[in-house]
Amino acid sequence: MSTSIYQKGSVVIEVAVVVLIVGLLGFVGFTFYANQQAQVASTSDSAKVASNPSTATVASAPNIQSTSDLNKAQTLIDQTDPETSDTSDLGQLDSQLGGF
Repeated sequence: MSTSIYQKGSVVIEVAVVVLIVGLLGFVGFTFYANQQAQVASTSDSAKVASNPSTATVASAPNIQSTSDLNKAQTLIDQTDPETSDTSDLGQLDSQLGGF
């Protein structure tokens, strides 16, 4: 079977068109995916901000001179953020209590 030069060229053009279409679909899909991820991230960030108290409404801890001051500070922490599982504030209070 003989193939003409025009038939060989048409195969290359067909392959190029298929690669172009797949590339465009990939680009559109990636753009859509990136936009969705950005929306999810901004929604979760705004939910975190809404669930945390504003820094303007949080009382400052008192100066610590004795163990009773530590108890007051722990009470303030519990009042301003009672649902936090983070114990770094309590650890700091415990370390200061160890000095007395």
